[in-house]
Amino acid sequence: MTPPRGLRNDKREAILAAAASEVLERGYQGSSMDRIAERAGVSKRTVYNHFGSKDDLFRTVVGEHWGQAQQAISMPYDGNVPLREQLLELGRREVELLLGEEFMGLTRAVLSECIRSPQWAGHLFADMKNVESGIQVWLRQAVKEARLNIPDVEFAAHQFMGLIKGFLFWPRIIGWHPDSTREERDRVVVSTVDMFLSYYEKKTHT
Repeated sequence: MTPPRGLRNDKREAILAAAASEVLERGYQGSSMDRIAERAGVSKRTVYNHFGSKDDLFRTVVGEHWGQAQQAISMPYDGNVPLREQLLELGRREVELLLGEEFMGLTRAVLSECIRSPQWAGHLFADMKNVESGIQVWLRQAVKEARLNIPDVEFAAHQFMGLIKGFLFWPRIIGWHPDSTREERDRVVVSTVDMFLSYYEKKTHT
């Protein structure tokens, strides 16, 4: 007898949550499908019924976290609110996400595995590229409303995020700058937004 779909989904979510915890604690190479099954309260066979391999499971964990992260920092464009105010909010949301312990831990695990297997990295980033980031969605709407002059939204979104990550995220990932104060974080976000708008904002718009 096939179990009800709700039950199958519950088991799948339990496996993904267990896998995320396992990877955060032990890294990808140190993680175990046996321990993941035990954490999830299912059999190892059930894990493999849902995910064909450890690689498949890890890619799904990363992909789902990436999708959830993009939803967390998404914000509807508002034509009645100044662009600067909206971009500041988006930047601050992004910083809060990037510096969260779970996101940092998964990023370290992903980087380690990408170095080990460039082929695996290629598959992973192809998956991630299918999910448009919150900043890209917002920028497209601002361009559509003729408030920003951006010929390549994807490129501009990478510029915006690169400025923030370069100061706050990557130094912490490699342990060069363990933490930053709220004032330091806000200085980065404010300067990023002002530089971005000075280049892309329509000069005729008030």
